[in-house]
Amino acid sequence: MKFACCIFQVKPFGGLQRSFLAMAKACVQAGHQVDVYTMVWQGEVPAGLQVQIIPASGWTNHQRCATFVKQLAATLKKHRYDRVIGFNRMPGLDVYYAGDVCFADEMSHKNPLLTRFSQRYRTYLDFERAVMQSQAQLLWISERQRDTYLQHYQIPENRQHMLPPGIRQDLTPPTDAKMQVVAQREMLAIPASHAVLLMVGSDFKRKGVDRAIRSIASLPSETPTTLLIVGEGKTNAMLSLAKQLGVADCIRFLGPRQDTPGLYCLADGLLHPALAEAGGNVVLEALASGTPVLTTAACGFASHVKRANAGMVLAEPFRQVSWNAAVLEFLSSNQRQSWRENALHYAVTEDLYSRAERAVQLFEACYEL
Repeated sequence: MKFACCIFQVKPFGGLQRSFLAMAKACVQAGHQVDVYTMVWQGEVPAGLQVQIIPASGWTNHQRCATFVKQLAATLKKHRYDRVIGFNRMPGLDVYYAGDVCFADEMSHKNPLLTRFSQRYRTYLDFERAVMQSQAQLLWISERQRDTYLQHYQIPENRQHMLPPGIRQDLTPPTDAKMQVVAQREMLAIPASHAVLLMVGSDFKRKGVDRAIRSIASLPSETPTTLLIVGEGKTNAMLSLAKQLGVADCIRFLGPRQDTPGLYCLADGLLHPALAEAGGNVVLEALASGTPVLTTAACGFASHVKRANAGMVLAEPFRQVSWNAAVLEFLSSNQRQSWRENALHYAVTEDLYSRAERAVQLFEACYEL
């Protein structure tokens, strides 16, 4: 079959982009032709993918996206595709991989005067409505995400399909994990008395990095802790906050990295206090590494932490004082070893890995379902 995969931009460290790449490569492995249409591609192009860059003009992101969508529609008319698959919300899709939270719901929590008359708001909401009110097949990644969309749109059940997670399968701690942890602590100059907490993800504000920094500042002196932050974001703003709170020496910004498995092993726990998160692969990666997780109910994959009994989930609505108390409880809990064992057991007894393969099956069969 001939697939057109449409995505605004492809960067090496974005969760949505990694999911897209896994699915596109799985399509190629299944013998399909895959043409990719995007505004930006960073990094190597996997074998078998045909990438077409559609330059998009505009001063803002939403203007560039609108230009891209218009040019994409004209381009697609010149070709015959069995499926037009979108990894961002846009008109004209046969299949939409829902890797984002519901935009209508996100905006409903903001000042209506700021959103109702905003061109950005109208553009992205129009894109979302074009998908939800069409006949496009929808691929959800978590029950929470699906339920949030259904609060705003009436979507027939025969258009909805739940995907399993799709994390990498090489996260089991190595036999020499303890030696690697010692080496990592020395390399990062982490004091021997410090517990280590980890955050992984780009877009620091949405992932709640400021929330995590504030919680580190709230810890008592008898609970010294270093927070490692991996990913891309506005580092200067977050570092400034850490300095204001007097914990800059306890916060390490490591930037985007490929060696996250070793960092999961190093960490005493993963923090994921996201403001909004459709799924949250890092939560499952931590579980597969045997790393306990503290997250919020706003994270789509928080349900896995509960089912695995491998950490703590803070209820919504978020309150900083409650999060601070949860971080202290998380670090001092006598369940830490059982959380680790439960996480490792969950990772080998649950399907956390086959999203790409299942997605290909749905791409192939979506009109017959």
